[in-house]
Amino acid sequence: MGVDPIQGDGQVLTSNIDTVTQLIFGTLQIVDLSGIEDFTDLRKLHVDYNNITSLDLSSNVELTYVSIEGNSITNLVLGYLPNLTHLFCGGNPLSVSGLDLSNCQSLQFLGCGHGDFPTLNLGNHPAIKSIWCTGGNLYSINVSNTPNLNDLRCGANPLTEIDFSDTPSLSRFSAPACQLTELDFSNNSQLSSINIHTNPLQCVNLKNGFTSFAELYVFNTPNLTCIEVQDSTAAASWTDPGDYQFDSHILLRENCGYSCPSPTILTDSIPNEKYVVGIFDLTGRETLSVPNTTLIYVYSDGTKEMVYRFE
Repeated sequence: MGVDPIQGDGQVLTSNIDTVTQLIFGTLQIVDLSGIEDFTDLRKLHVDYNNITSLDLSSNVELTYVSIEGNSITNLVLGYLPNLTHLFCGGNPLSVSGLDLSNCQSLQFLGCGHGDFPTLNLGNHPAIKSIWCTGGNLYSINVSNTPNLNDLRCGANPLTEIDFSDTPSLSRFSAPACQLTELDFSNNSQLSSINIHTNPLQCVNLKNGFTSFAELYVFNTPNLTCIEVQDSTAAASWTDPGDYQFDSHILLRENCGYSCPSPTILTDSIPNEKYVVGIFDLTGRETLSVPNTTLIYVYSDGTKEMVYRFE
């Protein structure tokens, strides 16, 4: 970078670094970023796949883009970052207090899969557009008053409910292998892509104005007997397995005649043998099975396994 006047001493003068706007140090086995607070004009930080355990960015108020995926960070301090639009922190064991986004109101894109935090609060974040938090320990997620949110992916978490009433721009929702029992999409008039397989669902309302979907996956849902749709005649044509996948016992009706939660529990039809319901990379992004790469396999019983397949 040309900021160390004495090569190799590991120290730099603050006057040499306070105008640096980006740092890119991926896969270098870095364990500590002490002194980063002196990079006062830093806009972009890329330090993916190192061995960092703690990171305080509260002094770097000019940051717009942060990517710290695949480290060992348990504590991430962001503080007031008014310009931050992109944060990718997946593949870190972030703890209960490890992800406070309350003072990052310009955030648009968040990737935070495979963390240990049980809650994620993005309520009153009007700029947020995309949230990827697949494969973690999330029990609740708040997306109230997020008018620009269009892509939410939160599969393979122990989530039991999500309120979509304040997400009018949502166009894609993916939450396979969770613990969701009731989903009401009636206020989501832009939603055309839904993946909610392998959940203990009891009722689903798809009466959002759409008579066809780009994709709709609702299988391995033994407790769900009926889905409310906008037009049952149009729904009869939902037969392309590339776009639509349902359990054979599910009916598609304009009125299912139930009030959620449904009292019908078909526990006898739950399969005993586990199977793969999702494959994710270490950052939480869903992927295909590829050789010579460490991946996380999520199974139908909620268990997870790290897999490395040689080829």
